[in-house]
Amino acid sequence: MVLLMSAIAMISSNPQKIKTTIAALLTGLCIAFLIGKVILPILPHGSYYQGITSYHVYTVKEGITINGVTSGISIYSDPATDKLITLPPWIDDVLLFLLKFAFAPLLWLAAYFRLKEKEI
Repeated sequence: MVLLMSAIAMISSNPQKIKTTIAALLTGLCIAFLIGKVILPILPHGSYYQGITSYHVYTVKEGITINGVTSGISIYSDPATDKLITLPPWIDDVLLFLLKFAFAPLLWLAAYFRLKEKEI
């Protein structure tokens, strides 16, 4: 919601930024759709354990009765059956490096093409 309000404010202040604003909103919408409708249904029940390169898979039992109340699906942590899936540490280092240093060249490239349009 805040992103949408800031986009509207940016469009009203400078109409030349409409393409950039629409592209940014569509990119955000595509990322949200990809995560919510494609990636999350594929993953088993669990959570990220230590960072983005390790995933803790929980045990899922159906129809557990606790204190006389039967639930449909119950998720709990059982050390005997839970699993921890991790990627190699070098992948974590590469992702961290990209997050730190990949944005500057991308912004330089965007600024170059923006200035190229104005022929400065």
